[in-house]
Amino acid sequence: MTRRSVGIVGRMRSGKDTAAGVLVRHHGYTRLGFADPLKAMAYETSPLVREAERLADVVDRIGWECAKDAYPETRRVLQRLGVSAREALGPDVWVNALTDRARLVHGPVVVPDVRFANEADELRARGFVILRVRRPGLTGADTHVSESESDAIRADVTVTNDDTPDALADRVHQLVKEYVL
Repeated sequence: MTRRSVGIVGRMRSGKDTAAGVLVRHHGYTRLGFADPLKAMAYETSPLVREAERLADVVDRIGWECAKDAYPETRRVLQRLGVSAREALGPDVWVNALTDRARLVHGPVVVPDVRFANEADELRARGFVILRVRRPGLTGADTHVSESESDAIRADVTVTNDDTPDALADRVHQLVKEYVL
């Protein structure tokens, strides 16, 4: 059976990247992110994220995910740049960039950073399954539109991440086994 491509929605730190990693490492998916070109732009401009530290140096040293946690300005730069591009170039700027790249991929794709309804709608129109990763106990501390709008996105499937990363991986494997993905 042909695997369906997957878009993943959920709050930050819910386990979206962990779930995507399982699909990539064990099930032949290719990871593409809406934020990939955004991260490339932020990396190249390399703004200060702390007194004398540039974003590119921090990312080179500890990676994007750790940089977003250890240097909160990193997340703010990405959020501001992403929303500013949507406002200046249209709400589909990141959708168009991703779908152009997805056309070049042979096999299923996983997009772990679905944050806006238009992103989910476009992926669904292209045959993607929208998977929500829900982690109980996460507070809505980040009220940025890129976080809060994701709560309203309708998911086709929901997986609960209320245990260890290995338990989440087992749940994702089960979804694949059941041919939902």
